[in-house]
Amino acid sequence: MNNPSQTFSQPQNPYPYYQSMREQQPVFYDQDQQAWQVFRYADVERVFTEYQTFSSRTPCCPFTTDFHSFYRMDPPELQRYRSLVSQPFTPLAVSRRASQITSLVTQLLDQVADRGQMDVIDDLAFPLPLRMMAEVLGLPSSDEDRYAAWSQTLNGEEMPELRAYFHELRTSRQSLLRPGIITSLLEARLDGRPLTEEELLGFCGQLFIGTSAEMTPFLGNVVQSLLEHPEVADEMRGEPDLIPSAIEEMLRFYPPIPITGPRRATVDVELGGQRLREGQRVIPVMASANRDDAVFADPDHFDIRRQPNPHLSFVTGPHICPGAYLSRLIAQIVLAALLSRFEDIQLAPSGQLVPAGMLGIKHLPLIVGSRTMSSQRNLW
Repeated sequence: MNNPSQTFSQPQNPYPYYQSMREQQPVFYDQDQQAWQVFRYADVERVFTEYQTFSSRTPCCPFTTDFHSFYRMDPPELQRYRSLVSQPFTPLAVSRRASQITSLVTQLLDQVADRGQMDVIDDLAFPLPLRMMAEVLGLPSSDEDRYAAWSQTLNGEEMPELRAYFHELRTSRQSLLRPGIITSLLEARLDGRPLTEEELLGFCGQLFIGTSAEMTPFLGNVVQSLLEHPEVADEMRGEPDLIPSAIEEMLRFYPPIPITGPRRATVDVELGGQRLREGQRVIPVMASANRDDAVFADPDHFDIRRQPNPHLSFVTGPHICPGAYLSRLIAQIVLAALLSRFEDIQLAPSGQLVPAGMLGIKHLPLIVGSRTMSSQRNLW
């Protein structure tokens, strides 16, 4: 695995800016966004956990406004809604999907192995989470072209066609649903009553967008981390037990969503030496918190043996990502498969790396050298 030849120009790299903000203006009011940006770990963690003071009940983007979204709820209402979809994301339920995920990864890599090249996003990071999301929700496999097209165009804007699709599945096309979250929700009761259409559409919409918005860029980040730190590939091949901790470091180093949705101050409050007024918006910058040297020794050093690694990439507190266990398992299986299958992975001449991670990047072309079948090792 060779070092990429690309170098990063300072304007492209946000991390020096994050460091300067942590040191000089850790809580900063951005006039353009009309919101306070929060850069230090302790302050970001406080915003995530003190939901009575920093409420999620505030507009985020048209998509979460258009859908009845538990991302914009606080406890105890939040727990009541999330409990309806929590079972498929428990550690036990997720572990039972390991063979299914492995099979999907194998199929996708089989399609590119003989070409000697692949696009990580097109060939792996996009179709794999899409198909897993369809399995978990129970979407008809015959509709993949439809929901794949919508997933590729998600940008936080309203999507009336997606709402119409989920309405179809709830009504005229219900018989085509596979067992999954949607069929469970159709039978679920909240305070003794069935879910309303708005509530059902809200669950479907936010789980749909969450998969594509987080898992696809994160799988791109996994590969980018290998390209930037080629020495760790052989290290993990020699010690496959390092793969889980490597995934945690990849999450810390390049979080799939660098900046999370806003909170709203419910009272006048002091944060990071600044006085926030009731009603003002607060935006936690997770990518900055994950590089805070008050928590992480040598934070700009990529260390797959880092312990402990309390990164905030899956948030913390009541809004911790419900799909965290599933995301970790998918990433571990993908990383193990890439290391086992390909002896050499290089960035293609047309490729470009982005130091903030893969968020928003549509393509990551690679040149890959396959191992012989006899030399492939089972790393998972």
